[in-house]
Amino acid sequence: MNQTTIELAVQALEAEKAKVDAAIAELRASINGRGGAKPAVRRAPSAAVITVTGATAARVGTRKPARRMSAAARKALSDSAKRRWAKAKAAGKSSL
Repeated sequence: MNQTTIELAVQALEAEKAKVDAAIAELRASINGRGGAKPAVRRAPSAAVITVTGATAARVGTRKPARRMSAAARKALSDSAKRRWAKAKAAGKSSL
């Protein structure tokens, strides 16, 4: 590779690193209110490099609601696991 190609690759990687650092800092800032670690002090990347898409910004700090399993579903899973273990035990296996 020639020198120009290497320099362009380094610049692209540094820009990507700045984006990742900005996203990490944003995540750390969102958990600081809950006793999280404070972000490390770094020099701020240029404003042209810090671009977070709307989809990424919308996901930060949000969480899917917990999925609840009904009693019938738990029983069905339990019964199927018991059937699997009974079949394995009958076949003489100590693990599935």
